[in-house]
Amino acid sequence: MALIWQAHLSFAQDTIPLNSTHSFTATFQPGYTYSWWYINASGVRTDFVSTSNKTEEILWETEGDYTLFSQAKDANNCLSEVIAKNFVVYKKDTPPLQVFAGPDTIIGSCLTYVFADVGPIEDGYTYSWSPAVYLDNPNAPNPVFTAGETSTYVLTVTNSAGISGTDTVTISVNQEEKPVIEFGSSDALVEPGTETTQEATFVSGNAQNSVYQWFVNPANGTTTDLSTIQGSAATILWDGPVGDYRLFAVVTTGNGCISDTAMLNVEIAEPSDIFLTAGKDTTIGGCNPLQLNALVTEEPGVTYTYLWSPATGLDNAIVANPVFTSGNTTTFVVTVNNSKGEVATDSVKVTVSTVFADAGSDVIMPQGSTTLLDGSQSSGSALAYNWTTASGKIESGANTATPIVSGFGDYYLLVTDGFGCADRDTINVTRLAHAPVAVDDYDTTAYQREIVIDVLANDTDLENRINPASLTISNAPFNGTAYADFDTHTVHYRPNTGFKGTDVFEYRICNTLNQCDEGSVYVFVSDFEFLIPNAFSPNGDGINDYFEILGIDYYENNSITIINRWGNKVYEARNYGINNSPEFWDGKSNTGFRIGDDNLPTGTYFYILDLGNGEKPVSGSIYLDR
Repeated sequence: MALIWQAHLSFAQDTIPLNSTHSFTATFQPGYTYSWWYINASGVRTDFVSTSNKTEEILWETEGDYTLFSQAKDANNCLSEVIAKNFVVYKKDTPPLQVFAGPDTIIGSCLTYVFADVGPIEDGYTYSWSPAVYLDNPNAPNPVFTAGETSTYVLTVTNSAGISGTDTVTISVNQEEKPVIEFGSSDALVEPGTETTQEATFVSGNAQNSVYQWFVNPANGTTTDLSTIQGSAATILWDGPVGDYRLFAVVTTGNGCISDTAMLNVEIAEPSDIFLTAGKDTTIGGCNPLQLNALVTEEPGVTYTYLWSPATGLDNAIVANPVFTSGNTTTFVVTVNNSKGEVATDSVKVTVSTVFADAGSDVIMPQGSTTLLDGSQSSGSALAYNWTTASGKIESGANTATPIVSGFGDYYLLVTDGFGCADRDTINVTRLAHAPVAVDDYDTTAYQREIVIDVLANDTDLENRINPASLTISNAPFNGTAYADFDTHTVHYRPNTGFKGTDVFEYRICNTLNQCDEGSVYVFVSDFEFLIPNAFSPNGDGINDYFEILGIDYYENNSITIINRWGNKVYEARNYGINNSPEFWDGKSNTGFRIGDDNLPTGTYFYILDLGNGEKPVSGSIYLDR
């Protein structure tokens, strides 16, 4: 008989990662045994060992489509119908998980944002947000962003099968200015039981939908319930004991930005003989004068005198309303005396906002390119920028701190602050030039004899901008002294006492744009028995007929090459002055193309002498005079 079996096969997933283990489960029925097998895409059957309602774990090492089969048998050996289900073994490079990090969003700088539209959100999935900056939990599916700077986040979601997907979302932050509020004055004097209205007004920031908080310290200065006041003005009954109090106000804007606390000093005092106020603290521009004003409730028939301190910057320190010519930020104290002998004082702080233009450092720019000027280091309040030029070219941004320019010349920056005060600066844009090339020099001097070397003679500069006055010794010689002669723009070198051999030092040369290069100078210092003449006259008179080098016989294995002014080799010898015939050069050619009796004509010739001692060859010139 056939077993009627209401069952289904359950899977952890319909797809199984390649090279992972997995088992299958059927609905459990007590007393049943089960047969399990699967068939691959080629029709090959494989049987499971398990006879329970759950198969053993199998390592799936072959990618492809499979069909799973199961059949149940009861205690009477009755068989159920065979049930089947398809599954797939897949590679890891299957399509990634579809992830949505939420829409790009713009928020105010004082608000938070919750990533509430993330998908998918499933148990067993992991979440990773990068970067983690400004997030309360970068491993949560719905972290909270605390407004900082505009940021782009990458969300990576991984499911239980190890399949991952990513998406990006950008949170743009509108940088709202922090609100600033202030009272109309820094001090208030009230009589006991007096009701006054104090207002904390916006100096900067967005006042829309703002809410104020008010409080007094010590709190017993008033019985007014300040917690009910949410506007910019607070009417307060000062019915506390005589003494000093502080009134505070804080505002929160509609975008959640909170101001610093504004404070007003309040004195509850018995009626004063003189009521005096020097006015509210204020800020002015560096180019703006300000008239101070001491207000006194005067009694008829009573005279009053005024004294402002310090007097610096005031046109008249003994009047009620002197004019302050803007200088440094100053707190002025005014003292009022009357003819009744009564005295009162008050103070006012005048903050001077200065403007300073900084166009940046001069710029060197390649031909045919553009560069960004930077005036952002200028300082002042609410700056406006204006760039102009007579010979250059402003491509864009003439009214910003950072214009793009393409021409060479002077650029002028005019910076104006919110008070109408201005400052100027200039920057020069010049064409990029190539640095000069300092070519190494070689020379010879006798023992303990100073030599003057024209190191600039072989130096080059494509734009002829070498500045001879820039010649300096950058690395001193090891065995002598050297200095630059600023009159002749040459270098003087003198070997140390007892030194012979090759010494070396370095010099620096720059162009007019202060682009520099360094070269080396090699000086061969002969000993007292070694001397290379600079001329000879091979005319057969027995006097100076040979190019005789004194002391050359101490340098066996030497070699010498003589070339003419066209660079042609006219003479060469090994062991010169030792075993040659003639012993020294007699002015005749022994190599190359020769005509007649081989006598070379009068002129300057050049020698390269290798002493065979491992040091650099000695070179110089010799004049042949017939």
